Amino acid sequence: MKYNIIIIFVILILFSSCLKQRELLDDEERQIENYIEEFGYEFEFEQSDGGIYYFVADYGAGETINEGDSISVEYTGINLDEKSGKEYVKFAEDEIFTFIAGDKDIMQGWNDAVEIFKKGGVGILIFPYNKAYGSKQIGSIPPYSTLVFYFKINSDSEFAQNTSSFFRYIIDLDTITTSTDNSVYYTSYFEGVGNQITENQNVNILYKLSLIDGTDIETDKNIELTLGANELPLGLNEGLLLMKEGSMGQLFMPPNMAYGENTPADIPSNSGLIYEIQVLSDNADITEDSEIKKYRYYNNSEPDSITSEGVYYYQTTEGKGDQVEIGSNIKIIFAEKILNKQDVFATCDTCELTLGNNTFNTGLTNGILMMKKGGKSKLIVPYSQGYGSTQNGEIPPYSTLFYEIEILE
Repeated sequence: MKYNIIIIFVILILFSSCLKQRELLDDEERQIENYIEEFGYEFEFEQSDGGIYYFVADYGAGETINEGDSISVEYTGINLDEKSGKEYVKFAEDEIFTFIAGDKDIMQGWNDAVEIFKKGGVGILIFPYNKAYGSKQIGSIPPYSTLVFYFKINSDSEFAQNTSSFFRYIIDLDTITTSTDNSVYYTSYFEGVGNQITENQNVNILYKLSLIDGTDIETDKNIELTLGANELPLGLNEGLLLMKEGSMGQLFMPPNMAYGENTPADIPSNSGLIYEIQVLSDNADITEDSEIKKYRYYNNSEPDSITSEGVYYYQTTEGKGDQVEIGSNIKIIFAEKILNKQDVFATCDTCELTLGNNTFNTGLTNGILMMKKGGKSKLIVPYSQGYGSTQNGEIPPYSTLFYEIEILE
């Protein structure tokens, strides 16, 4: 009888332990699913036969990994069980881990991962606790922790290593809008109102070219090109098809979609490239829409008001004096530019005048009438309210104008 009681007691303990284990696994699975749902653009995770979750940015352009190979991994690690506010706690950032494939003493998840990826592979790994440190406390990582790794596997091949650096850069971005089948990624700043770019089309672009380490190669370069031309990077031909006339954004292309080994003299071989591109247009309305959106994007500000004629009014200092009206005697300071350009075409440095309907162009006059004495403002004046289709001094026809204005008390 005594032994039966002991056996029943042991069975109850084992049953209780199994229930607890099941609850842990169920909670962890929900936790992983919630984390995966937080990702944005095209982060499609799979689950391996071994039970780890993985997202592939690039399988790797290097050698296949075999048991016994020495592997070097660069990673940033996150603990899904710890948060600081809304952010997950990082237990490692940009660290390097070297191990032997198949080693039983490391986290089993890494051995599962190298069966999926090659050298140069890049992605995100989620290790359930039984594929990480299990019930052990390791350093600052508590028992039963679910761990996430943003990683790249290093390679001896320059091409594979640069490709992995490119994709590691991409998975850190949270701005990607879309991509092509050949892994050219696009971040849209804004969409133009012109037609979609098509194959073999002649396109005029303003661009900045840089490397993924932030090195600028070319800035504010204006070129006209024909899509499909052999001298262009494949990624530029392909990426522009994602854009419309008047659009602006960034194209990110891996080495095989850039210049590969045959790069221009100022670009290192096998470099991933970033093009910041504005697609220009011969249509004045498309151009104006694009330039206004460009100003609003870079300045990240909403106008205080937009008139029915399309004048954008930004108040920087509210005046304390009288409201300006037609017939008001004012002292005014202003500078006139083309929107998004640096050259100043006209200034008025403490000009004293009586404001009339014909004192300035219609857009500037209407902007001034929105101010009080002592106020400061900025104006965007569409060409229809500026100088229209006529040349005004050095200002070309159809120019969208920009003013900085102060009305003295």
